[in-house]
Amino acid sequence: MVKSSEAWLQDIVAQRRGRLKIFLGYAAGVGKTYRMLEEAQTRLAAGDDVVIGHIESHGRAATAALISGFEQIPEKLPVGQPTLLGELNVPAVIKRRPDVVLVDELAHTNAASWNQKRYQDIEEILTSGISVYTTINVQHIESLHDLVAQITGVDVHETVPDAWLHQADDIELIDIDPKVLLNRLTAGLIYPTDKVARAQEHFFQLQKLTQLREIALQQSTQQLSEQNAQQGQQIRHFLVAISPAPSSENAIRWAYRQASAFDAPWTVVHVQKSGKNLAPTVQRHINLAKKLGAKTVILQGDHVVATLIAYIRETQVANLIIGKHVTRAWYQFGRADIEDQILAALPALDIQIIPNRSQVSPIHRLLGWPKKLTWSIQRRDVWFAVGMVVAVTLINGGMTYVTSDNALKIMFYFVGIIVVSRFTQGYFLGLATTAVSVLLFDLLFVRPFYSLQFYQNGYGIIFLAMFVSATLISSLTSKVTAQMAVSVSAATQNQVLSDLSLQLLTDDQPEALSTLTQQAIVNYFKRSVAIYFQRQKFVGQMPNQDADGHEVIQWVWHHGLPAGAGTETLAGKKAFYLPIGYPGHTLGILVGDGDAFTLADRLTLERFLTPLSAALKTFYLRQEAQRHALEKLDARLKSDLLQSVSHDLRTPLTGILASTELLRQDQTQSISNQRLLTNINHETNWLIQMIENILTVTRLQQGTIVFETTPELVEELILSAIEKFKWLHSQIKIDLTLPDAVIWVQAERHIFQQMLINIFDNAVKYGGNDVQIQIAVTVAQGQAIITIQNSGQPFTAAQLAKINHQTRPNMQSGDQQRGLGIGLFLCQTIAKLHHGRLVAQNWQGGAEMQLSIPADKTTA
Repeated sequence: MVKSSEAWLQDIVAQRRGRLKIFLGYAAGVGKTYRMLEEAQTRLAAGDDVVIGHIESHGRAATAALISGFEQIPEKLPVGQPTLLGELNVPAVIKRRPDVVLVDELAHTNAASWNQKRYQDIEEILTSGISVYTTINVQHIESLHDLVAQITGVDVHETVPDAWLHQADDIELIDIDPKVLLNRLTAGLIYPTDKVARAQEHFFQLQKLTQLREIALQQSTQQLSEQNAQQGQQIRHFLVAISPAPSSENAIRWAYRQASAFDAPWTVVHVQKSGKNLAPTVQRHINLAKKLGAKTVILQGDHVVATLIAYIRETQVANLIIGKHVTRAWYQFGRADIEDQILAALPALDIQIIPNRSQVSPIHRLLGWPKKLTWSIQRRDVWFAVGMVVAVTLINGGMTYVTSDNALKIMFYFVGIIVVSRFTQGYFLGLATTAVSVLLFDLLFVRPFYSLQFYQNGYGIIFLAMFVSATLISSLTSKVTAQMAVSVSAATQNQVLSDLSLQLLTDDQPEALSTLTQQAIVNYFKRSVAIYFQRQKFVGQMPNQDADGHEVIQWVWHHGLPAGAGTETLAGKKAFYLPIGYPGHTLGILVGDGDAFTLADRLTLERFLTPLSAALKTFYLRQEAQRHALEKLDARLKSDLLQSVSHDLRTPLTGILASTELLRQDQTQSISNQRLLTNINHETNWLIQMIENILTVTRLQQGTIVFETTPELVEELILSAIEKFKWLHSQIKIDLTLPDAVIWVQAERHIFQQMLINIFDNAVKYGGNDVQIQIAVTVAQGQAIITIQNSGQPFTAAQLAKINHQTRPNMQSGDQQRGLGIGLFLCQTIAKLHHGRLVAQNWQGGAEMQLSIPADKTTA
């Protein structure tokens, strides 16, 4: 299957990113840090560059002993808080650029860092191409927070999002028997003696440790199952309906665990009543859902159940998860539960109800009502309501001289109530106008005047009916007004987005695309924003002086993560920074005022940035495709030129070789002429071999060589290569040692022999004309191993690195002896084409090349 240019770009990003390995345990003391240091010692002994970024030994002697021998990056100390422990120094680690850095305590909350959490520090290091080893316990995994709290009774505050943990290339479970762990605790091997009793009161109880161990085993198994299930088809989609209730938090975590188990997508939806702002608890729930990787949707509607049912029918999800209160409010008695109403409308829907384990008593809820009564009334609306009541009262006063019928006066008050409810925000002023209108009617127009008493029978019922009717009219009018405002806002937003999408099709330059989007956002929100389309260039106006932070822009551009107000990175900033693009590729950054944009506004902003991301991606992919096309054309022209020159040179060189060989046989030649002819002959041989290599490389690059392997005898391949090599170097002595077994390999005969000839030729270039070459063939673990040794000069460290890492030959600087040029580079390529490996090393007598290639099944 042909890869798209986007797929190639994603592969490049994956190659540049460091690898993440997590050592997972179920409690302190199981040996996570110890095992991490053990593996790091192995990597260090193998020659890898391994350093310590942050390790907490907790006073354990065995752990402290393993730390010795590692370079430790100086930690960053919190300013003005010398008593706190040092933090991971991210800039120092990136500047040092080791192969692997060890970072303990993944879930730690930073005291001195740009990032609030340590896992965000590690993300920076991984993005810089540095691999990380780190540790974590299951109680710090976000989706398991409520489950761990239920088991242990401990509310763990430091957690890591599961979506981030799923990026790990490897998770190793560190598992020991809980009884052994308790023995370690009693022996003082985990905590100091004075802390043992407290530990035994919390986590370190046999039943709790056993349950935590089961969770850790399930988590490890689930990780493997997810990797195996990625090739399967998604058949589920989980929908979580949330509210300000605490049970929504449990429902979100439960939904994440279900979605992870089935490798299915999941969405968190909240129905927001018209004209209301998002409650702080709902904002926290949405932030939690985003951390866990959910898609979040906010719906507008006054009837929660009806709006939710309509959304379920539109998206056709089959699994709904909702939170449930065990206790109910007094006004809800007699009303059907939400789940019952949904099932009545959608009988085939699968509903999972997640209870709230921390219920609030009715008394506490009653005492909490005053805190919930928050008013947001504009002064203009108050004066409008007062003016309307005064105007209606004056009109009714004038009507007293025209008619004594109070029904007409009541209708005028109704009109006033409707007008106030229609042109003011919220319900409060409409209800207040209702109450004041009823009181003024009784006070001014019902006998006895200027008194709240009344003498006529039936007026009490009239007042009650008037109040109820006016209240219903006010409420309905306010709802209709709010719904109209929501409908107008939605229609305006859709129209603006539609116009923006069409406008983005008319231009393809990043600056023009960013300008169109910035203007659309400003026109819709009436607030200033700026959009960076390059690291140093932006369009629009910075929302405040704090927003123009070069370092923050560079950080967001590099990591592709939001920062600033409302995020976990540089939360103290007044501005917020949203990356524009797609995972692994930041194409721009939007900068806005953190105080001017609510969470709901930022969710709407993402809708504006989506078409811009698509337009910018199309522009850069088109540029990348053009660059690849030019590179391909350039490479083709170079290859054609090299092939043409090589063909033209090979014929005269062959004639020169034959002529010098004939002249060398003339015994009448002087010694100086014989030496000159010998040099010409050797140089011509080298040129012919180089041309042959160039032709092979060119054909491989152009794909003109049909690489088809056939079963070949290793002995025949080597003897044929020796025979051809002897034709050029008849004086070289070659010893061949073969095993008793017959060894077959899958090889392309001509190219394989050329690889062997290049290796022989390299031995002559470095060993001289009197070099002795030894060839030994063995079989081990299904591999045919061909070892070629030559006496003389060994490889230098730089040469070994160049050969073993397949560095392209430097055609400008060259090599005086020309043995490490295109020849050995071609050998590496040919070995890989045969699914083999070519390794250069030294032996006690000189240089050695070892070729490993899979042995054929027919090998006897």
